[in-house]
Amino acid sequence: MTTQSTEEFSKVCTLDDLWPGEMEVFEVQGVKLLICHTESGTVKAVQLICPHQSFALSEGELVGEKLICTKHMWEFDVKSGCGINPTGASLALYPVKVVGEDVLVSVAGVEPKYARP
Repeated sequence: MTTQSTEEFSKVCTLDDLWPGEMEVFEVQGVKLLICHTESGTVKAVQLICPHQSFALSEGELVGEKLICTKHMWEFDVKSGCGINPTGASLALYPVKVVGEDVLVSVAGVEPKYARP
């Protein structure tokens, strides 16, 4: 099992910048990603682009722990990255650490996922 050092993580925002139920686009080391702060208080970082047809998920909706791409209504569990509809799709998850009020993200070694045509 590989562990990531603190040096690989970059501060992207604070919890005060992103309240529960909100999501926002951030850039970390040249990678654009979507930070989702679920209503239950979990902070997750996922790829910005829907794996279906490259539509920005920031244009979608965060409902509870479900991220919905409004282009074609694909749905993802933001906590696991797994597709809900369709089940075969998934999102890349970036490691997140919350240290005090700071939200830190690592993009090292994570590649976005795309559906096969």
